[in-house]
Amino acid sequence: MTSQKEGNGYRRSDSKTTGHADAEAATQTAGGDEDNSLDAILVRIGQFGRYQIINYVLLCVPMLFNAFFSISYVFTASTVVHRCTVPQCDSPSSVYEEDWLGLTIPKKNSAWDDCHRYAANISDAISGYTDPSGQYCLKEYFTITSETCGRDFKFRDEEKTISTEFGIYCEDEWKLSMVGTINNVGQFVGIPLGGYFADRYGRRTMLAVAGSVSALMGVIRSLSSNYSMFLVFEFLDMAVGSTLFPTAFLLAIELVGPKRRVAAATIITIFYALGEAFLGFLVSQVQHWRWLLRVLYAPAVLQILFLWILPESVRWLLSQGAEEKASNVLRRAARINQRPLPEEQLNDLLTSNRQAQPGQREPVSNNASRSILLAADSKLLPLLVHAHADRPGS
Repeated sequence: MTSQKEGNGYRRSDSKTTGHADAEAATQTAGGDEDNSLDAILVRIGQFGRYQIINYVLLCVPMLFNAFFSISYVFTASTVVHRCTVPQCDSPSSVYEEDWLGLTIPKKNSAWDDCHRYAANISDAISGYTDPSGQYCLKEYFTITSETCGRDFKFRDEEKTISTEFGIYCEDEWKLSMVGTINNVGQFVGIPLGGYFADRYGRRTMLAVAGSVSALMGVIRSLSSNYSMFLVFEFLDMAVGSTLFPTAFLLAIELVGPKRRVAAATIITIFYALGEAFLGFLVSQVQHWRWLLRVLYAPAVLQILFLWILPESVRWLLSQGAEEKASNVLRRAARINQRPLPEEQLNDLLTSNRQAQPGQREPVSNNASRSILLAADSKLLPLLVHAHADRPGS
């Protein structure tokens, strides 16, 4: 919170973030409602100290995995560059590019047509040939009428996708686009459900369970025996894993003090972009879709360890009336940051939380949290944090 209201016990502070400045800021914000008191404690124990840095780095890992999970379908369900096999000209050693393609394959959008070739003009005398021969790979043996070529193709690259695995070509290529649609439907279903379960069972619990289950769905998808099985597990993967981004994002900005939230929100979203870039590198090294999925998803199963490594959200614990657990998290943060934690200020926070009615116990900032968890487009998240950071008491 870079600026605060004047004339109401608040003033603007341009001093550097030192222990004295943090203590002064804490004094200024103390004495308000529950959310203000918690923020004052965060300022007192260090807005972005060693404790926050350690957990912040851990929370960047789900951001990377979420980038993998969200756009892996672009590569696993992509079309592969191919052309029709020309029986009169192609041999087992033929490659995608041959000198005689101008006579045998029509052009489409400045490239060789994927699914059509010129019909052969073969007399009865030579129609019984069985092996390709240069003798009949001449212009006079082809018409200008194109024909479809079934499922017999020559491929430009060594890449293997579900297109080559399940024979999805030409008129069936809409099935490849359907994978992207199902991916987005899974996110549409998963993001609001993830927000609900994160509010009900905890941010950390949702992050760990959703991340590991989504990873399991991805590994199973790599074992798909048909297109339908692949599609089902694509949906389940996104329905479970789409909550990784908003949940990790929320935990990260709740860890830090008010003045550092906008910077924390900006930095952690960069890791999603880094994940996308790294995915491109992995795809260039692993060109078989089954092994690519295993490389991307198998390590993500370890996210279940977050149940024992990451702390639960203090705001969520307070909203559930778990004051003792919340105080333990704050004391541990103060100890690791080597900063004093005023017991009187902590007791005031816990007392005010106990006295609040169950329906009023939820911190003010949780309204912004729900908006973040329900945001379908990750580009909205930094905007929501900026808007929330400008609110009094945030």
